[in-house]
Amino acid sequence: MLLRNIFMPIITILLGAAFTAQASVDAQRVPIADISIDEQLSRPESPVLEAKLLLPNGCFDPLLQREIAQPENNVVTLESLAKIENRACTMAVIPTDVYFDLTGLQPGTYKIVDRYDRSKIGSLYVDETGNHKIIQ
Repeated sequence: MLLRNIFMPIITILLGAAFTAQASVDAQRVPIADISIDEQLSRPESPVLEAKLLLPNGCFDPLLQREIAQPENNVVTLESLAKIENRACTMAVIPTDVYFDLTGLQPGTYKIVDRYDRSKIGSLYVDETGNHKIIQ
């Protein structure tokens, strides 16, 4: 009985730590290879960018995409995170598409930057009527 009282809290703590570690998501930034305007999803004043990701292998799945607009600097930073799955997977680069909603940008030209390596991946032009186009 005494051993049970000593070991039960230790076993509980160890099992809790194991399940907590298993529940965490292992994610990393992935580079954006190309961007374009998705004409089907975009509306005036609501551009939707389609970005092509090159995932390192089949163990990666897109997890989160976010856009960070800095209108005062005319910069939009795009970030894409992919989660790493613990499964059997292909060892080939996997292209996949993700989307960024850039609603609310004022007229002007915006530099589009990939947060992965801070590189410029293009420019977005928004005119006075809300039309938009990518300028490479």
